[in-house]
Amino acid sequence: MEYILGIDLGTTNSCAYYRSVYGDYKPLRIDDEFLLPSVISFKNNVVVVGKQAENRRIIDPKNTIYAFKRLIGRAYESTFLQTVLKYYSYNIVKHTNSVRVDVNNKLYSIESLSALILLKIKKAAIRYTNQDIKKAVITVPAFFNENQRRSVKDAGEIAGLEVLRIINEPTAAAIAYGHQTGENKKILVYDLGGGTFDVTILNIKEDIFEVMATIGDTFLGGEDFTNKIVGWIKKDILKSYNKDLNLEESPEIYHRIREVAENAKKELSIKEDTPIDIPFLFVTEEGTVNYNNILTRDILNYLINPLVDKTIELIKRLLFHLEMRTDDIDEVILVGGATRTKLVKEKMEEFFKKKIVQNLNPDKSVALGAAIYGNMLEDESNPALLLDVISQSMGIMISGGYYEKIIDKDSVIPCSAEKEFTTIRDNQEKIEIYIFQGEEGKIEENTYLGHLTINDIPPLPIGEFRINIKFIVSSEGILKLEATDLQTLKKYKLILKGTSSLSEAELQEAKENASIGKSDILYPIIYNIRSLIVPLFEKYKDDKTTLTKIEEYIMFMNDVENTKEMTLEEEAHLEATLKRILNSVKKL
Repeated sequence: MEYILGIDLGTTNSCAYYRSVYGDYKPLRIDDEFLLPSVISFKNNVVVVGKQAENRRIIDPKNTIYAFKRLIGRAYESTFLQTVLKYYSYNIVKHTNSVRVDVNNKLYSIESLSALILLKIKKAAIRYTNQDIKKAVITVPAFFNENQRRSVKDAGEIAGLEVLRIINEPTAAAIAYGHQTGENKKILVYDLGGGTFDVTILNIKEDIFEVMATIGDTFLGGEDFTNKIVGWIKKDILKSYNKDLNLEESPEIYHRIREVAENAKKELSIKEDTPIDIPFLFVTEEGTVNYNNILTRDILNYLINPLVDKTIELIKRLLFHLEMRTDDIDEVILVGGATRTKLVKEKMEEFFKKKIVQNLNPDKSVALGAAIYGNMLEDESNPALLLDVISQSMGIMISGGYYEKIIDKDSVIPCSAEKEFTTIRDNQEKIEIYIFQGEEGKIEENTYLGHLTINDIPPLPIGEFRINIKFIVSSEGILKLEATDLQTLKKYKLILKGTSSLSEAELQEAKENASIGKSDILYPIIYNIRSLIVPLFEKYKDDKTTLTKIEEYIMFMNDVENTKEMTLEEEAHLEATLKRILNSVKKL
């Protein structure tokens, strides 16, 4: 059978599921854990991904890359990016109008960094399934724009994956819920992850998952809860020791504080208070400072209350938009690691005036839903249907730098809409159609998607040349623009799949670099060798020389499997060696 991965590519952690040969869905173990920290560390010529990389945040903060999902598909000059830069210890630089990470004078795109996480997941999947993995469904926050979605798809391609579909995280969680319960309900999915927040209302009826509306904030999540604790600790240190610790001047100290803050946040999900102990934090004229304090849940609630209230306000806006009341919602589903914070559940129960039972694992449900949906796409006999919506409006720039919406947010896809426009001056020679996505009136506050030029317009007085502009969004979420000259009925077409931050040459180079280290085929080779070796013990039980050679092969494979770090060149060498062993075993 062909395996299809469901991947939740998260800000803090990533997770994956696959369907086993028995038809059930299993979480993928990566380095003996179900959650893979979305962290990458560069150590000399070695790239370390996951838990080992996370452990290097304190000792090598400038070469350890974290929370980069918040940067994906962003313009460097965007307000969002300029706001978050102060929380990063590594070097983020401008590249054209997009973002690159500078590690030892080598630039990495956010797509190629994301691909390293996906490659790690793919490698683990190959090891467990003993098959090459080629297909995946990857989830994104519901409020990601088309450019961000394109960037995630590019990351999948760099990792050697055919991305069957990019689907929204709350929608994936709802699919997991529907698969588990089989109930017909109107549900609200509250998805508060490490870096983003989404809330989606869906109607589940038999095998139909209908998304009614969604809203979100791509800069609100558990990372912000941690940052509030870090700020509280830093403020106390400034007050007690007159020491102002900042990330730029003291990155190692900052990350020690941040690690303690992250652990305290987790502890307070089950405890009323937790000690903050950071030995040998820094040195003053009086000597070494061992920082000690107590963080209570009440203090944490005070710090994060405005952030949680912001999520409630977004829920209110969504309900108002749909003309619904809280009692119209049959069930509330909490997903995302940050929903383990006690205040989140308390506020949600207070708002909805009912007890909320967490039926799904908040860390794994999104990946599970993605895996289920991937198999739904491939199984023609499966009658399940997903009716999703456009999370942000789409339109064009009009005279004066204003934004004219053509397709409104929350339109059910597939869908289309059209409007008629005219020239804005006499004898206008051409029309430039600039396509944007967003909700704001001024064009610069929305996201640019692309443009189409219509040349050779006949010289006519202002307003006499008329053009019909039609937006068509497919079930895959791909936008196609059709502009029709209403005088000649000539059509101009443009297909938009989001604007990539990578040129075609850069994308191709990233694919080639990602495939230099053939780690994703080492484990299938080892599996083939082991399967051939088993009957040889009986065949050569009296041939000591051959048995010794077989045992050497086994020891070598054990060493390969136990190797935690290797350069891409070392991986390529191991592949060649394993293939020679495989050929030798076949001849025995």
